[in-house]
Amino acid sequence: MVDNNSFFFQEMSKSKLWFGLLPELLSIGHKWLDTNSALLHNSLEERQKPFLFTAITLWNQALTATSEGKAYFAAHTLRSILERVAFLWATSKEIGFNPEDIINSYEGDDKKVRRQTTDKVIDAACSKDSDISILYNEMLSRYFSHLSHLDVITISETKRNKDKLKTGAQLLPMLLLFDVGNCLIKVIENLLDENNVSVKPFTGGRTGHEFKAVDYMRIASYVMCEKHSRKKAISLSLLLPNISDFKGEFGITDIYRGGMDLKRFGLPSDSPKPDTLKGFSKFAIGDANEKRIVVDLKKQHEKGEEYEIRWPKEWDISSSAIALIARNPKQEYAIFDYVTEFVRLFK
Repeated sequence: MVDNNSFFFQEMSKSKLWFGLLPELLSIGHKWLDTNSALLHNSLEERQKPFLFTAITLWNQALTATSEGKAYFAAHTLRSILERVAFLWATSKEIGFNPEDIINSYEGDDKKVRRQTTDKVIDAACSKDSDISILYNEMLSRYFSHLSHLDVITISETKRNKDKLKTGAQLLPMLLLFDVGNCLIKVIENLLDENNVSVKPFTGGRTGHEFKAVDYMRIASYVMCEKHSRKKAISLSLLLPNISDFKGEFGITDIYRGGMDLKRFGLPSDSPKPDTLKGFSKFAIGDANEKRIVVDLKKQHEKGEEYEIRWPKEWDISSSAIALIARNPKQEYAIFDYVTEFVRLFK
């Protein structure tokens, strides 16, 4: 991990909540970039190389700043990284703009030409990586003042979700850092592919099985911005056979803010008392105070029952639950403007 002595990253890594895997995923991304960018060194045109290696250097410096708890400082570098990523997309063989022409336009005195060139380069990059459009045009441009001022938002000590909001304010730049780094990874994958070099995808996690880091991040951002409502639940789709002290098989389907759905498949005569099912909540929220968990029997039929397990809406989902979902994705979680969504939670 980058800066193993960082107190901030160490404390995050110990957490069982959704952000517990963020330092590890950023570290895996750092190693991927350092390893695979070296493969491009002899393949790029000389005028492309500074754009690639400056972007990687800036991203690594931003990651170091974040590991020291200075995430807001790091966030200010992300737009300049994206501009270099966009240049690499635009001058790749796939799009084919001449690097010399682009650089000459940037170095000229005509502001209008420089602005038009930037727009052309960004538009070309967005045609190959739609995330750049959202990150560059929405989060890091139109809403950049929101991001830069989140650190001075005063959260009332009496506010019910004050701890969640404080944590989110610290971690929001880390999500942006991950997404900008992933744009850098995507353009490197493309450049390597143009040179007939195949590389392993950016995956990882400490759950015993690999999962797509991007899937994990999308689900985590949904959780942070509380978009996992009952109507937009996260699908776990976990089947649990042979649970001791119970008869039948149990399926956990949807997880949402404040609850989850549980199904039992078996004989109606073997149905358990609802209160005995509180422990199944650990698959969503980890170890929790069962006194504040409620189980309701919603439906009973010849093949079993359907239950709803509820807990306080301010409780967060565990990192293990998100990693399980990211290992076997059943639905797509596209990137969204979570700067705006998170700012909305403060109001």
